[in-house]
Amino acid sequence: MKYLILWLLILTSPISLAASPLIECNSCSYNRIKTKVIQSAGIKPLSTHYVIDFSNQSLKYFKAKIDDENGVYEVSQLSIDSNINDAINDFFSARSSLQQMLTNDPNLISNLINDGHVPVSNFNVPLLTNFYTLDIASISTGACTASDKGIYDFLSTSSFRTNTFNAMKTYYPTAQSFFNTWNRFVAASNASVGVLSVEGGWFALPQTINFPDGGRADVIVSSDGNSFNVLDGSAYDCDNNEIPTTAGEFQGNFNFSTNDGYDAFSEYGASFGVTFSAPVCRMEFLMTSCVKKSSGRYECRLQCN
Repeated sequence: MKYLILWLLILTSPISLAASPLIECNSCSYNRIKTKVIQSAGIKPLSTHYVIDFSNQSLKYFKAKIDDENGVYEVSQLSIDSNINDAINDFFSARSSLQQMLTNDPNLISNLINDGHVPVSNFNVPLLTNFYTLDIASISTGACTASDKGIYDFLSTSSFRTNTFNAMKTYYPTAQSFFNTWNRFVAASNASVGVLSVEGGWFALPQTINFPDGGRADVIVSSDGNSFNVLDGSAYDCDNNEIPTTAGEFQGNFNFSTNDGYDAFSEYGASFGVTFSAPVCRMEFLMTSCVKKSSGRYECRLQCN
């Protein structure tokens, strides 16, 4: 009886076969694809699904239907309209061109920032007051350089990341073509696009950005395709400190060769609620030791050497 009810649901369901989720499955076997299609179908009695394989540059189309006799999902492959095939092939071609462009010049994104193509007027950096600004004249300037477009600005300011992303599309037509062809495919297929694996499959990234202040980070395209996200564990300042991304990562020692470097770190840390203190002393370099206090908060104290 319950299967009869399911079959009636299929016959009367308003589901459109064109409204299909897009599933990523790279170099997958047929059984793996079938499993992912069934997982995507959930409890729907009838649904269709696109399966994209970035590794092999292929797109397949499947129907999942609950069998009215035994209640088990049946998965079958369907043909794809020629206009959708043309759209996805255009995308794969644009993706290959973008991969080649980034391979030939790994500094393309860095150059946008260093050459002044990324505006800073839209940055909305909050005024922070709970950090200690050090002023010790004896500290050498070293290789680090103060900049309003440095690694800490990129991490803490979403508009900086978005502006960099938009500048890439504006100044590099190959990148814009990549996104245009992807959007055309989504429109032609009426695919429902969820969170795809953008860490390398979708946009041929991560890509390293070298910042004017000497810092660096690897970026990936955000899941909504509108900005850059920083890959966890890839952000370093000019003194080669791995930059924390949560309050709990402000633990251990961090070394700085310049006043500017320490100030940027402390201001960035303050945005996580980390407090900073410094004794009166003179030194050739700066080291701050960060610990978790009994209160649960994190504190970084400058050490005298």
